[in-house]
Amino acid sequence: MIANRTLELLSLLQAQKEWTGDGLAERLGVSPRTVRRDINRLRELGYPVTATKGPSGYYRLSRGARLPPLIVDDEQAIAIALSLQTAPASVAGMGDATKRALNSIRELLPPHLARRLATFSIEQIENAWELAPPQVDPGLVAQLSAAAQQRELVRFSYRSIELDEMDDSEVLAEPHRLVVWSGRWYMVAYDQRGNSWHAYRLDRIGQMAPTGWRFSQRDVPERDITRFVQSQPDRGDTPDTWPCWGTVLMECPAALVAK
Repeated sequence: MIANRTLELLSLLQAQKEWTGDGLAERLGVSPRTVRRDINRLRELGYPVTATKGPSGYYRLSRGARLPPLIVDDEQAIAIALSLQTAPASVAGMGDATKRALNSIRELLPPHLARRLATFSIEQIENAWELAPPQVDPGLVAQLSAAAQQRELVRFSYRSIELDEMDDSEVLAEPHRLVVWSGRWYMVAYDQRGNSWHAYRLDRIGQMAPTGWRFSQRDVPERDITRFVQSQPDRGDTPDTWPCWGTVLMECPAALVAK
């Protein structure tokens, strides 16, 4: 019980810059005296928690200090292992980074949780029946994510696909949210010049540049963001022609062929 409360207290301190003692006590459902004891417990574990006294006093988790071993429960350790080992392969250069991240986190965990995490070793197998998702630049993901959070207009060239023709056009858009669907990355954004909402494929975005201009929040026309992305006409893979044609006669069950 105490360990779970300590985890929750640490999570609260990481989620918000400053907390009053009464605020923490209310969130944790304990007395202010218990909060003070739990804060001292975190300090004994090496977490740099600072406090100011007085009616307007607050607790704060200091930045810039090296934190001690991570405190996570068994379910969180399993979630970390599974998430990193099954991370989408559609972001370029992330394969080695996810492995390094898993090793770094393992080094920070207490021994018993590190052993538990090591028991989850997963090997992903590529599905030859599915088209591999195009890779996107992690720098572009970071730029668009920051622009959406800060409500900053972005300008970029976009390779749209209409039938078999491909055109590069410049877009001035208000980024709303990044979405990953079926391994493909999309940016749901409002096109200021066309006065319309679109789901832009990140692998088709080029020459992206922030403008420094801010925009006001808008409501996406479709409340279900997944349905909105799926309803876009230009969301699939690039159409291509086969280099050769042929006929193959196979003796297989219909259920297998249908897959």
